[in-house]
Amino acid sequence: MSLARLAAGTPTLADIGALAAGHLQHIAPEATVALFGLDETRSQLTAQHVAGPAAAAVSGLTIRLGDRLTGWVGANLRGMPSANARLDLLDGTPAGVAAACAMPLVADGALVGVLTLYAPAALSDDQARTVEMIAPQLAAAVAAVEAAAARRSDPVRATR
Repeated sequence: MSLARLAAGTPTLADIGALAAGHLQHIAPEATVALFGLDETRSQLTAQHVAGPAAAAVSGLTIRLGDRLTGWVGANLRGMPSANARLDLLDGTPAGVAAACAMPLVADGALVGVLTLYAPAALSDDQARTVEMIAPQLAAAVAAVEAAAARRSDPVRATR
């Protein structure tokens, strides 16, 4: 994460993802943490920041809203604390990854992304609860980053 961007008040999604991943990897060190951002124009979620042992298999992953595990969580705005990682990664599921935990990131009633963790085994109840508790704060941060980016790209429209 860039401390300069954070101090200047201009963090990116990658900065937010790195901060979340750092915290979550203390809680579930064997997990790969993926922050999926929403592209509303294409109705899809794309892994914007990935950290952990299976990062290479998850980086850049794009999932249509409603498809697979992460897409279903996003479309239905319901978390899945324990699921099979193959629901997302299909035949590309790396060795040592068997379980997934996915939570929708919802700000002001709207989906802004999905937080998905991939791990060798299902997260414990405490670990899954922690992911669920972090999701609203992460959603607010993602929404703030997106709003700031929109203001920078179209300052006239942002002031209306």
